[in-house]
Amino acid sequence: MSGLRNRVLGACALGLIALSAPGRAQPVASAPDWELWTPPPVGARAPDFPLLPGESDKLSRAVGDVSTGYLVQARALPRPHPTLDVLDVQATRHLVYGTDDMIALLGRAAASVQARHPGSITYLGNIGAMGGGDIRWSVSHNVGRDADLAFFVTDEAGAPAVMPDLLALDDQGRYEGEHGVFVFDVPRNWSLVEGLIQAAGDQLQLIFVADWLRDKLLLWARASGADPKVIARARALMRQPRATLPHNDHFHVRLYCSPTDVASGCVNKGYQPWRDDHKAARKAALARAGAALKHEDPQVRVAGARRLGVLRARSHKRALVGALKDTAAPVRAAAARVLADLGTGGPELEGALKREAHPQVHLELLDALQRVGSSGAIRALIGQVQQGPEVLQVDPELSVNARALAAQHLARTQSARPVNALILALESEQPDVRASSAHALGMLTANRFLQDWHDASESARSAAVEQWRQWYAANRRKRRTQWVLEGLKQAGFKVRDLSKRDVWSLCRAVLGPEHVRYNAQLALMKISGHDARSLDWSPEDANFYWRRWFERRQRKYRIPRIPPDLSTQDGYQKFLKQQESKPVSSRRRRARKRARGGR
Repeated sequence: MSGLRNRVLGACALGLIALSAPGRAQPVASAPDWELWTPPPVGARAPDFPLLPGESDKLSRAVGDVSTGYLVQARALPRPHPTLDVLDVQATRHLVYGTDDMIALLGRAAASVQARHPGSITYLGNIGAMGGGDIRWSVSHNVGRDADLAFFVTDEAGAPAVMPDLLALDDQGRYEGEHGVFVFDVPRNWSLVEGLIQAAGDQLQLIFVADWLRDKLLLWARASGADPKVIARARALMRQPRATLPHNDHFHVRLYCSPTDVASGCVNKGYQPWRDDHKAARKAALARAGAALKHEDPQVRVAGARRLGVLRARSHKRALVGALKDTAAPVRAAAARVLADLGTGGPELEGALKREAHPQVHLELLDALQRVGSSGAIRALIGQVQQGPEVLQVDPELSVNARALAAQHLARTQSARPVNALILALESEQPDVRASSAHALGMLTANRFLQDWHDASESARSAAVEQWRQWYAANRRKRRTQWVLEGLKQAGFKVRDLSKRDVWSLCRAVLGPEHVRYNAQLALMKISGHDARSLDWSPEDANFYWRRWFERRQRKYRIPRIPPDLSTQDGYQKFLKQQESKPVSSRRRRARKRARGGR
C-alpha cells in the first residue's frame, strides 16, 4: 500500500458496513463485510444517520449542539418565496438549510410582518449548510436551529429600502458609507420580533441584537400598545452577546431542540425559564436504541450502537462493551467507534485488539484507541508499531500496513510517551512505517529533520535518524509543551509561552507546515477551551476560523487587539473608523466602547 493511502487511512477511521441510507426507516439485509462505511462527515450534503426500526425518514434532525453538530434531512428555504428572500451576498453561499421548525418559523414570522406592512419582504443572511456543520462566517449555525435575519431599513427619506449586505448600524441606528444611507426601521423590525415570538412560542431561545437597537424596539413596543406579555418575552429574548460582536448588523435567531431533535442527539445550550429538554423523548430513544442492540439483524444492532453514540449514552457502556464480542464484525466495529466517541472503554478496547482477527475491525480498534488516549491505549498503539501486523487485507484491492497506521494514530495522542519508540521505528525496513513514524514525530514534537522520508536517500535518512537521537537525548526530560514552543520558534513564529498574548502569532502559525499548524491549533484550543474540528480543515479555513473566533472574543480573553492584516471584519473596521471621525457624545462614547469590546 502506498504511503499516501496510509496517510489517508491514518487521518480517517475506516468503518465496516453500508448502513441504511437516511431515507430508509426499516432495516435492510446485512451488507457484506467488504463493504465499507464511514461516520457522517459533519457538513456533508446528506449525512448518514442511524434510524431505528419504525422511525420516519421524512423529518429533519438536529444532531449535537449549535457549534459542533450537523443536520440530517435538512429543509431548504423554498425559493421563490412570497414573504422571504436572501440578501445578494449571502445568496451566493447557498446556506439556506435549517430544521423543519426553523424554516416554518421564518415563513410564519415574515408573513406576519407582511400582514401589517404590505409588500414587506423579510431578507435573510445565513441559515446553514445542507448537512449542517461549520460555516466560516459563524461559530454556530451548525444544526439548522440558527438563522440570521437582516434588519428592515429605510433610506434617508424614510422610504423602505434593502441593504445589499448585513451592514453595521451605529448607535443612532444608521449606516452611512459606500453603500449609501440606511436607517433602522423600528416599526417593521418590531413586527418581525413580535411575529417570531408569536410563531415560535417556547421553542424560541434567543434573538441576538445590539443593546441600543433592542432599546429602540422595546421603547416602540410600549409606545404602540403591544401586548405586555409579548414585550416581556422580547425583553428576555433580545440580548447583545458579550463575547462576540454586538450584532448591530442583523438579528440572530436560535431555536431550542424539538422532541425529534432531542431523540436524535440534539443538545441545548443556554437557559431560559421556559426551556423544555424533552426528557421523555430522549428516554424513549435510549430504550429503542438499547433494544436495537439486541436485535437479530446485525445491521439493526449496528444502528442501535451508533444511536447510543449519538445520544452520548455513557450509561449504556456495559452493553457497548458486550458488543465488542458480537458475532458480526460490523457490530464490533460500531461498538469500538461509539466507545471512543464516548471517551471510555480503554481497557476493553485493548483486550479486543488482542483477539480481533477481522482486518477492518482491527483498523477501527486502532482508531478507537487513539481517540480514547489513555495510557494503556497509547501503550497498545506503541506495541502495534513494534509488532503489529505488517499487512491487513481490508478488501480484495486494498491492503494496509497496520504498523504504519498505528504510528499515524500516535501522531494525534499529544503524548511524549511514544517518541522513543517512533525514533526506533525510523530504521524499519518498511518505507511506510519509516514515513509514518517521522510524520508522527513531527506532530508530537513540532520538529522535523527531513522533509520526505519516502524519496530520501539512505544516507539522508541515516543523518536524520541521528539528529532525532541527539534531539531526544537533549530534550527527553522536557515537557511536550516546551518541545512545541521551541519548535514554533525554530519555524520562525514569535511565540513566548503559548499563552493568550501569543494568540495572533499562533493564528499566523496555522498557515505553517503541517507539524507547526497542528500544534498551533492545539495551543489555540487550549487557550480558548474550544475544541474545534479545525485540525482536519484546510490551512486557509482553519486560519480564518481562529482569527474570527478570537477577534470576536478579544474582550472576554483580554488579548491584544488583532493586527489589522489579520482582521476578518473589514466592514466592521470601516464602521469603527467612521465613528472615530464623528463628535463624541457620552452616549456614543459608551456605544463605541461596547463596539470595541469594552476597550
